[in-house]
This record gives sequence, structure tokens and C-alpha cells, in this order.
Amino acid sequence: MNKLSSYIPSLIISVLLVLLTVGSSAALLVDINITKEKAFELIEEKNLGEVAQAEISKYYYKKYNSSGIPAEVYVRYITPEYMVDCERECIEHGFYSVEYDDVFDVRLPKNQKLEESISAFFSEYASKEGYKKDSNYFKKVEDSIDNAYNTVKSYSDVFKLSALNEHKVLRKLTKLYKAKNLLTIACIGIEVLLIAILILINRKNKAVTLYWTGISAVIAGLAGCIPSICLLASNYYDSFSIKQPAVFMAYTGVMYQLTRGFLAVSVAITIVGVCMLVIYGICHDKDKKQDVKPTTFGN
Repeated sequence: MNKLSSYIPSLIISVLLVLLTVGSSAALLVDINITKEKAFELIEEKNLGEVAQAEISKYYYKKYNSSGIPAEVYVRYITPEYMVDCERECIEHGFYSVEYDDVFDVRLPKNQKLEESISAFFSEYASKEGYKKDSNYFKKVEDSIDNAYNTVKSYSDVFKLSALNEHKVLRKLTKLYKAKNLLTIACIGIEVLLIAILILINRKNKAVTLYWTGISAVIAGLAGCIPSICLLASNYYDSFSIKQPAVFMAYTGVMYQLTRGFLAVSVAITIVGVCMLVIYGICHDKDKKQDVKPTTFGN
């Protein structure tokens, strides 16, 4: 470590290892946590079906003043269970679109009772007012049913995948999502290669490799721990300005999940780094003791 020819290359490699460790940890977490199964678990954990159903009920009660259609026509058959099915369908199709680069055009599960309720209301209203059930009447009924499905889609798309698709963000995410495994493997592979180079540089004293990798691990771990702790301690994501409660809970839930996971990985990396430094310290002390020659005293 005293030789400049080995110190500077080792320092450069150590810095690169810090960056790659942080990058590979983040990529691995995304690979593990950004899945449709995790999204389904979040729906159940946060009761997003009930949250979305409560919001759509408020919408229809407010809309009564302008539409003249009682909210009960809709909300009686838009149950939390149905909203969960719709949320799952949106997520299912969203991940399908990302994985296979397909257009996001989700079709919600058919709600026969909702359609019958809307049809029954218009039929009763037409009979009461003496309107003819002509082509205009049936078009009005069909439009109302389509609007009901679109409203349900708007409230059940808790990750706003349709909005991301409209702004062509989903297509960009597709490229990143497909490359996530390759990025993770590449980061880990380069790390292994750099450690091998580090061993080669310090071949005369291979224990020094423990020092440099340990330092890199500790710095990378702290670089992940400190911001993660700050974000979690301050409940930073709660300050997000998202109007729909279900969407707010979905996005903040994912962000908190990723942050907690990143913190756990960072703590583990820090511990590994500390252990490497301790082992290096022990090896270094043994080398020092072996280098000390016994002193002989004359008469």
C-alpha cells in the first residue's frame, strides 16, 4: 500500500466498486420488487379496492346534480371486490405491455349487474317520460355504460399506466425493464472483474485486497443507508401531491417498499465491508508480528 504504483490504481478501482455496488443493488431491488405479483400484494395490503370504491362513490354522488342519474344506479354494483378485479386487470395488462412492447388497452371485467342497472334506469325513465326507445335511446344507454366502464378504469388504474402510455413514457420504461436483468448481471460481472484486477495489482500482498474491497463496501453501504434513513424518518413520500387516494397509496407504497429494501441491502453491504476490514486488520497484525525479528543481547 506504500507503493504509489499500486495505491493509485487500487484507489481508482475502489471508487468504481462503490459506484457499481450501489448501481447493482438498485438494479437488483428493482428486479425483485417491480413485478406484478408485488403490485397485487400491495393492492391487498393497502385495501386499494375499498379506497377506489369509496372515491368512485363520491364521484357519482357529486355527479348526480349534473347528470340526474342517482348514484345508487352505479355504486350498488361497483363493489370493492370488483374494483380489485379491475385493478389487477390494469396491472396485468400493464406488465404485459411492458414485457411484450404491446399497446396498453386494458379491457375491464364485465359487470353484468352494473349494465342491467343502467339499462333499467333508462328504461324506467323513458317509460315515465314517454320517450320512444329508438336508436337514439339505445345509443344513450350504450354510451352511459361505456362511460361507466371508463370511469371505473380511471379509478382502478392506480398506477396511472394509461396516462404513462398516452405520454409515451410506458414505451421508454419498456426498454429499461427489458434491460434490467442485463444491467444487473453486467454490474456484478464488472465488479468481479475489478476485484480480480485488484488482486493482481496487490499480488505481493493479497490481504490488501480485503482493505480496498472492504472500504468500497462500507462507503457504498453508507451511501445507501444515509439517504434511505432520511427518506424513511421524514416520511418524505407522504408529501407527494397526488389527488386520488388510491393512486397516492399505490405510488408511495412502492417507493417506501423500495427504500426499505435498499436500506436493508445497504446495511448488509456495510456489515460485509466492516467484516472485511476486521479480517484485513487481523491479517495485517500477523504480518507485522512475523516481520519483527527477535533481538539478541550480548554479555
